Amino acid sequence: TSHSDWVNAVGWRDDGKQIAGVSRDKTAKVFDAATGELIVTYNDHDANVLGVAFHPDGKQVYSSDARGRIQRWRIADGKKSGDVTNAGDVVFKLRAHGDRILTGSVNGTAYLLHRTSGKVIRKFDDRDSSLLCTTLSADGKTVATGAQVGTVTLWNVETGERVLSFVAAPGKP
Repeated sequence: TSHSDWVNAVGWRDDGKQIAGVSRDKTAKVFDAATGELIVTYNDHDANVLGVAFHPDGKQVYSSDARGRIQRWRIADGKKSGDVTNAGDVVFKLRAHGDRILTGSVNGTAYLLHRTSGKVIRKFDDRDSSLLCTTLSADGKTVATGAQVGTVTLWNVETGERVLSFVAAPGKP
């Protein structure tokens, strides 16, 4: 069946054949993108599920929750295949970028993870505010984070150092 509460995020499988959705109902689901038919439901989160990204093999999904956990699970049976990391706080987003996944969390930390292994490549620590959004530049060399206080910060992927931070929201200090 469908989600019983808000859908917080959606993500495409690389080939476009499936779409995953995660919800405040504490579930993650995979649907056939052509028909909308439910393929599988993952029920192992015990908190609001906020982020989703497909594993590059197309057979697994990553989902993140309000307790800071990022889990990897199989589409074939809806069972957990591994814990990726514990971000320590609410993980708002998971964004797939080629062979990487980028996270953003309420504690001001973003992680760049290897999309196949789930291992942490780099941690970006901006404790000034909750990170509401993240993205990786097309060349893969720079991460951008957007914070609740209205700032955008650019980070060097190689070193993890802050390159630039600026106010992007009018009326913010």
